[in-house]
Amino acid sequence: MNKRISILTTITICLIAVLSCTKDSGGDWPSESKSIVVEQSSVTSFTANIAGRFIGVDKTDLALGKRGLLYCLKTANAEKLFNSWLDGNDNPECMVLDKVTVESETMYCTLTGLFPDTEYSFCLYLQKRDGTRETSVVSSFKTQPFNPDIKEVTLNEIQCFVAFVEGIIAFNGKDVSGCETGVIVSEQNNCNIGNSTIYRCDLADDFIARARIADLEPDKEYYCRSYVKYQLSTDQYTYLYGPEKSFTTKDFMEVAVDLGLPSGLIWASYNVGADKPEDYGDFYAWGETEPYYEEGYAWSNYKYCYGRSDMLTKYCNNANYGYNGFTDKKTILDPDDDVAYVRWGGGWRMPTVEEMNELNNAANCTWTWTTINGVNGYRITSKKSGYTDRSIFLPAAGDYAGNDIYMVGESGLYWTSSLRNEDPRGGIDLQFNLDVHDTYGNGRCLGRTVRPVFR
Repeated sequence: MNKRISILTTITICLIAVLSCTKDSGGDWPSESKSIVVEQSSVTSFTANIAGRFIGVDKTDLALGKRGLLYCLKTANAEKLFNSWLDGNDNPECMVLDKVTVESETMYCTLTGLFPDTEYSFCLYLQKRDGTRETSVVSSFKTQPFNPDIKEVTLNEIQCFVAFVEGIIAFNGKDVSGCETGVIVSEQNNCNIGNSTIYRCDLADDFIARARIADLEPDKEYYCRSYVKYQLSTDQYTYLYGPEKSFTTKDFMEVAVDLGLPSGLIWASYNVGADKPEDYGDFYAWGETEPYYEEGYAWSNYKYCYGRSDMLTKYCNNANYGYNGFTDKKTILDPDDDVAYVRWGGGWRMPTVEEMNELNNAANCTWTWTTINGVNGYRITSKKSGYTDRSIFLPAAGDYAGNDIYMVGESGLYWTSSLRNEDPRGGIDLQFNLDVHDTYGNGRCLGRTVRPVFR
């Protein structure tokens, strides 16, 4: 048994040296415990993972006793702090970690909330059933410096009231647990936390902070950048910024078209996801705000059901089609499910079926099949006196079912925000081809284009 302890102790000392978890040279530390040894550690800027092994400890003591780790900022006083706990003081000035995992005779500890580029002293402990306490030798580690690479933000879409921003933040060791990330936006250059609106956002798996910047003003210049906030010491936080980038929101009058309709509704001049009238833009399932071309437009991928059209989880007015008889009587999309509002903000939204029918009414507008820059579709021109020089163009973008697009250049299918009353499996859309244009009900999981309106 003694030979085994000697071998393990030798291995432990080697591992500690390799991993920079070294015995402190200041002070007379307790002699190495025969029950607990530190085996390994891995350290990032904000965390430390430490493993230790219990040797020759009674399994009942191991199961029913208290196990954990004592630690503090590295100091010449660390010996007294740890010895205070060893002598029975349950409120030492050092920190006590008791949320640990024990597998067989090995204990795993994870420290979080540490400060970057900082040295800590620590030891592992065991309190047995009879109240006696033991610790390992005192060791130390130093956290890594924190040097994230904050890239210039990318602006994916800019509208009158909304912009979508992505900021890539590369961390050393992929360590993000001890910091706050996001994007700031300001009307002033040299934007910082003090003069900006803060959009805090957690990093995705690809280490990109994605933010929807709302409540902007049309035709105005803004400045933005990514930021990282982290704790430098006990009472000090600091911010790191990426390169600044400017953008200008779109002029409302260049996007909006007033056709003089009886309702006073304003129509957009192009589709969601497009930049000009003849662009098709993106395709969305009814009530979805992101396209999913790769996954496929099908009930198995639709957000508001459990894989089938008769298992709806939102927007259901008929219990025969709701999951376990679910109904919510909702027949118009909520703003968070309205892709026109989500992507464009302000007063932009999807038209209702009544508003789409107003546009389709022959008394209000003339529909003319035409081609613009090689794209087929309908030019819709106002009939109201004083507005007859105003029109919008709806391209014949086709539609998606599954992973395939159909009838491009031959038909157009545009969602409204209205649910099909008699059958909640369908949303109502405008459909047209060379010969006809009218509103119908169709499966909510299918991919259609969207033309925003404003009131």
